[in-house]
Amino acid sequence: MIMETRELALDTSQNGLLTVSVSVRGKTYTRHADARHGSSQQLLREITAVCTDAGISLPSLTGVSVSQTGESFTGLRVGAVVGQTIGWLLGIPVNGHPALDPVELTYKNDRWA
Repeated sequence: MIMETRELALDTSQNGLLTVSVSVRGKTYTRHADARHGSSQQLLREITAVCTDAGISLPSLTGVSVSQTGESFTGLRVGAVVGQTIGWLLGIPVNGHPALDPVELTYKNDRWA
């Protein structure tokens, strides 16, 4: 039996922006949020929301990917700690990726869509 892959991707490398996505059944669900203040709390809310959007629960994830390069050192640490904690709690692998690699960002009219 082949297990379905459900990977959570966290990108906290950009100053003032965080991106969370989850890939399920070949479809990627993505959320962007303003991360200028309280980024760790906002990140947890966005993880919960993107899992809800995808119709999955956090414990059903099979992997976590976190950004490992970018302009915000503090943001990278926040993403790494949250990603490692989720991986440890769920017993799933955590891997690094170049910033913005697994996530397609759309920029329109001075706003992240």
